Amino acid sequence: MLNFVEIIKINFMKRLTITLGLLLFCYIAFSHVSLDYPVGGENFHPGQTVNIEWHIIIQHNTQNWDLYFSDDGGNSWQDLRLDIGVDTLTYSWTVPDDITDHGRIKIVQDNVGNNYEDESEDFIISATSGIDEAANDQLFDLFPNPANDYVILKSKVQQKITSLKILSSEGSVIKKIEPHEDPVYNEERRISLAGYPNGMYFLIIQTNGNIRMHKLIKR
Repeated sequence: MLNFVEIIKINFMKRLTITLGLLLFCYIAFSHVSLDYPVGGENFHPGQTVNIEWHIIIQHNTQNWDLYFSDDGGNSWQDLRLDIGVDTLTYSWTVPDDITDHGRIKIVQDNVGNNYEDESEDFIISATSGIDEAANDQLFDLFPNPANDYVILKSKVQQKITSLKILSSEGSVIKKIEPHEDPVYNEERRISLAGYPNGMYFLIIQTNGNIRMHKLIKR
């Protein structure tokens, strides 16, 4: 039969075990790196420069930092910049033309051993502001405009088009057009508008050095 002192010791060991378990849980559960910006709720525009910032909460034997971007609320991630130096806690990001209400940034603390991460809440990438609206474009012609069943996009100079998208007047992507694989070309491109309701649209053209937005009227 246990005496009083032995009972006290057993109870103490139980409490100590529970306390250590809780401390270990908190150590694992809480973030070891914090993403300071963006945090979520921001409204960015294609071509805008955003300064991504983060700081260390718990030091580790960190090898480097990895940054990721998601346009679907974190369901999938694209490499933004990998193997950032350990002494760097900021990154200058040029916002892509992925129009979305569910953009996110994730920073990963790439350690010897366990990695840790933090990510933002959803932010917006908006289509109709912050893009060079091409009233007298020196790079492209778009005709006929207004258009009926098709429109022709003509490059005025040799350049690589990396992305073509048609957006609704509200800024939603309704069509993505795969660019040609040719590294550099100067050509006319016929874009079908068949089946689209009459109204205003935006054609977003991204090259290696520019983003252009042309208003397009279908009637």
